[in-house]
Amino acid sequence: MVRVLHEGDRPALEQFLVTHADSSMFLLANSRKAGLVDGGLPFQATYAAAFEGARIVAVAAHSWLGTVLLQAPVRLDEVVRVALAASGRRVKGLLGPYSQALAAANALGASEVAHEGRELLYALDLRALRIPEPLVSGRVVCRRPREAELPLLTDWRADYVLEARVEDPGPDLRARCAVAIELLHADGADFVLEEAGAPVAYCCYNARIAEAVQIGGVWTPVPLRGRGHARCVVAGALQAAASQGASRAILFTPESNLPARHSYESLGFSLIGDYGLIRIA
Repeated sequence: MVRVLHEGDRPALEQFLVTHADSSMFLLANSRKAGLVDGGLPFQATYAAAFEGARIVAVAAHSWLGTVLLQAPVRLDEVVRVALAASGRRVKGLLGPYSQALAAANALGASEVAHEGRELLYALDLRALRIPEPLVSGRVVCRRPREAELPLLTDWRADYVLEARVEDPGPDLRARCAVAIELLHADGADFVLEEAGAPVAYCCYNARIAEAVQIGGVWTPVPLRGRGHARCVVAGALQAAASQGASRAILFTPESNLPARHSYESLGFSLIGDYGLIRIA
């Protein structure tokens, strides 16, 4: 059976997702934060799942942003089609284990793909986090952004999404980035690295649950790169997560981004698989 989920299905969904937690952070975080009823608000989605008896074995969620979040090792075509039919939204992208994202794109007949990204999936037990020396010595400080810094962070996010090819340029790009920054800031999920009194790098939790965080949006302005700032801001954000009870961290990055991979591996992250970000034109 494949059907749209309702609030009463939360225990079954949780039981399924926690067995695939490292590649289900968006699904776990959004379903815990916003529930399973879709009103088109931030973090909400239309969830469809395949069942074997009372047990969920696959899920697809068509989110408020138009992206389809996947954890469907079986019956992928069915859960995707049911979620899309129920949501009535246009598909803007696919997020999930790489093979599943590709399969979903094929199932949807997505002939125009604006960006097909295979990312490497990394994980870290926060007890094994290695803190960079500039943070230890206090030469740099990782902290929450101040309200007055949000316009700067909006500019940085616009640069980030264009470099990462997750959004297109356009007259409304900055407005979309401003909304994203405001949501992250209101959620307490954003961090800046400060050196000599000025912000020099940024990162955020793009998904967060009590037991784990997923790092995203890591950005250092081009003139400031090569100085270890990204490594320090990520480490500082992970220290904050550990202080709040999290025990694990997840992130993904393009296979071709060797500087980022080296930075994350120097903090203790280990490669555990791959992840897919496919943007539909």
